[in-house]
Amino acid sequence: MKTFPKTQAGAVQSIPTDLSLIRDGMHAVTTDLDGTVSSVFRSYSVTTAGKSGTAETAAAGKVDAWFIGFASFEQPSMAIAAVLDEYTERPGVFGSVDSAIAAKAVFAAKFGAP
Repeated sequence: MKTFPKTQAGAVQSIPTDLSLIRDGMHAVTTDLDGTVSSVFRSYSVTTAGKSGTAETAAAGKVDAWFIGFASFEQPSMAIAAVLDEYTERPGVFGSVDSAIAAKAVFAAKFGAP
């Protein structure tokens, strides 16, 4: 795994309450029972937060599936973006779930947690 130095690309004018609402919403995506990828992270020992989604593509029957997230929720030390380009979804499984599974595998490599 390659480590990159921390950099700041810019700054946002915000108040702590705004950021707290965003963080809590992202945490709910991975932890609440109705979170879109909570099934992936339900038994995971490291606390996480994220946002999942899919986007239509020009390729018939394919989507771009993605998950962005960070861990641990309390003390973030890793951020990730997992994108499955022109992904073919299967019945009952959304591409965003598979992209979250890929992100979880990277988290597990870093944190040593199953």
